[in-house]
Amino acid sequence: VEPDLSGLEVSDEFVAETARSCRKLMEEMVRWMFTVGVESEWFVFAKTILGVWILSRIGNLLDFHTFLFIGLVIGLTLPKLWEKHGDRLQKLSRNLKDRSNEAYNNSREKILKMKKKLQHGTEEKVKKAE
Repeated sequence: VEPDLSGLEVSDEFVAETARSCRKLMEEMVRWMFTVGVESEWFVFAKTILGVWILSRIGNLLDFHTFLFIGLVIGLTLPKLWEKHGDRLQKLSRNLKDRSNEAYNNSREKILKMKKKLQHGTEEKVKKAE
């Protein structure tokens, strides 16, 4: 016995409107990707592509309902955690940022010193060769 599915019918106008809105959304996404890729910084474009690729890889590992459930749990949990521990998280993020800047500056100084030593050594070799 077949179930009665008469209540599940969709009108042609609804289908046409949905198709128009999907096409409009896709055109806006392509326009945004073009704007980011051409007019903006390449680093932002690369981060966007990397994020979409990572999302795609995660999507291959999980089915859609699991992905939605995880997103829902994270979406409901993170704001409450931020509300409760926001000050500590901001302190930790500032501390992490300061440490990473310090490590970057130290490594940059070392690299510049090595570069100067190498340039100085090649200048002496050129003088000796003359």
